[in-house]
Amino acid sequence: MRLAARTVPVIGPWLLPALLCSGCDSTPASSVGRPGGPHPTTSVAPLPVTQPASGPSTRAAVESPDYVSVVDRYRPSAPASVRAATERGNRLVIETRNVKRLRIERSKAPLDPDRSIALELDGQGIEWLRYSQVTEFERSTNGDWKPVRP
Repeated sequence: MRLAARTVPVIGPWLLPALLCSGCDSTPASSVGRPGGPHPTTSVAPLPVTQPASGPSTRAAVESPDYVSVVDRYRPSAPASVRAATERGNRLVIETRNVKRLRIERSKAPLDPDRSIALELDGQGIEWLRYSQVTEFERSTNGDWKPVRP
């Protein structure tokens, strides 16, 4: 009995990756679930909505609170505005417009006076220590807030 010899095709190195991925989907993953994508019935589940923490004062914003006063403005002829919000963890968030210098009366703020305050002025964080005598903060021309020494 004689066996027939078979010839095996030789695959060049340039053809091997194409054969290995011949069943692969070459469409980018970012198009999945979009109209015209490879799987129009596939959808991406929305992220769950995070509920705010329950408890006292998650963020109660107040326009021009009585414990914050504008000392100086960048443009004296234009109005200044201050918006303040208190948060849990003895945190005070203040957003300003046209304010160069402001005064905060710590004793009137709705926060624990016996603890340090995490103060955020226009996105900049400042730790306002419990025993600090600072009551005024000034904004530099480049936008950084700094405490003004008494």
